[in-house]
Amino acid sequence: RRFARTVTGEQTRGDSLVKATLELTSKTHLDKAAVKPRLVFLRALSDLWLGDYGASLCEQTRQTADDQPLPPPSTRRYAYLLKTVTGLAVQDIGYVLRRDPQTAHKLIQEAEHAIASEPPATVLIIEDELFVATDLETIVEDLGHQVVGCATTKAAAIKMAKQLRPSLI
Repeated sequence: RRFARTVTGEQTRGDSLVKATLELTSKTHLDKAAVKPRLVFLRALSDLWLGDYGASLCEQTRQTADDQPLPPPSTRRYAYLLKTVTGLAVQDIGYVLRRDPQTAHKLIQEAEHAIASEPPATVLIIEDELFVATDLETIVEDLGHQVVGCATTKAAAIKMAKQLRPSLI
């Protein structure tokens, strides 16, 4: 669930993606000796998110007609998140994305290069679950950005945002 929320950038979309993936994989018979169930789940999640389902999910969850649509899901970004958030090996990322390991490695390198070419951001994290907030802080800092604060409530987030003026919340 945490990975799906990270990938989609939003709690409701992430939970919807997990639900759809569970519905899809619940009908799948697994030969446990052939592949790990986690990889089967992540492959199904990837197929949904990087396919038409991901685009329609982003469109459905826009708050108002004035909201800007999200950019289409990126395989390069997704490969990078598989590495950083789930800790998968390149070979497993290749399996999940239906690519050979060399292509998966290249996708990750391209994402890392794109991230490295961006100026560092100051980030305010809003999360009421301590472990999730800590994970997010680690990810943000590993990407070369600075976490300026963590808020657990809307009121605290608004106060900190006004005071700290982060470039990303």
